[in-house]
Amino acid sequence: MSFTPPFRDYLPAGTPPPEPAPSERPLPRPGHGRVWINGGADDEWWASWQDAAAVQDSDMGTRDEAIAAARGMPAADLVIFSESDGDYVDLDEWLARPT
Repeated sequence: MSFTPPFRDYLPAGTPPPEPAPSERPLPRPGHGRVWINGGADDEWWASWQDAAAVQDSDMGTRDEAIAAARGMPAADLVIFSESDGDYVDLDEWLARPT
């Protein structure tokens, strides 16, 4: 009795195995893209720099830590989600508002 494996290799004979996906995503280009600052439950905030096909995320932390991380990302602009506006607004404009 012969054994047939439960799968089949449909690639032509001699096809090399696929290249593994890169372990690291490319970084966004300095001076391009936007940093989005978002907050969640329990005062967990993060910054995400997005540019075309590249993304760089910060670690979660306090709002001040996320803002500091965002300022360290050389994106074209920085925005933060404003609950009172229900939308993203320019970070410097948001920081200049009276509390």
